[in-house]
Amino acid sequence: MVRQREPRLTAASEKYLEAIFRIEKKNGEVRVTDLAKKLGLKKGTVSGTVKALKIRNVIDYTPYRSIRLTAEGHVMAKRIVRRNRILEQFLSEVLNIDQETSSTAARRIGAGVDDALLDSMRGWLKMKSMKK
Repeated sequence: MVRQREPRLTAASEKYLEAIFRIEKKNGEVRVTDLAKKLGLKKGTVSGTVKALKIRNVIDYTPYRSIRLTAEGHVMAKRIVRRNRILEQFLSEVLNIDQETSSTAARRIGAGVDDALLDSMRGWLKMKSMKK
């Protein structure tokens, strides 16, 4: 299956998209305050990146209103979450790295992992689970 590649986001932007996705899923809406709290940042710091994400057309945002993922942003966020989950599982199950370290590492290295490598890791994990 050939996948179309969207323009890459920075690691920081990916972190924001993932956080927006998770908050939206949990609370139904995302405010800058919620995002800042989740990321451990100040509202002013978050606002700049939120504006940049709006320019990239991955979120809809009007100041003092909720942040919403666009259709494109939702697709990208789901891919980021999926990628990080596979990487985290691989690091944890194959390399026996503890959960907290594997979670942090997955987010740090995730942006550099291409789809082919990710598919190979996922396939390996599936094979490993079938042998249990």
